[in-house]
Amino acid sequence: MTRKLKLTLKLLFIYTPYLLLEILKSGISTCSLILFSKEPKQSDLNLIKINTKIDEKIKKVLYACSITLTPGTFTIDIKDNSLIINALGCYSEKDKLEVIGALEQMENKINLI
Repeated sequence: MTRKLKLTLKLLFIYTPYLLLEILKSGISTCSLILFSKEPKQSDLNLIKINTKIDEKIKKVLYACSITLTPGTFTIDIKDNSLIINALGCYSEKDKLEVIGALEQMENKINLI
């Protein structure tokens, strides 16, 4: 089995179901935040810088695209081993830590590929 075929199968059976579930959960959370939040609506960017242990360029791009596909977050920049992300609803340090935790889980899934 070629490396490309192995990567394709892993993406299909391991990562895709995980990503679809995360998109669904985040979409519900983002809608709830927009419609029912008691927090003031802030137009400021809520930037988070995260470091990644992903070495392969294609996997970094997959990670950045996965973040952008997830409602409420998008990747602004990839530099070396760090990503700059904007996250909707990150008003406190606790909120940022929750987002970072979710992104670390996503990174772990990508590292399994």
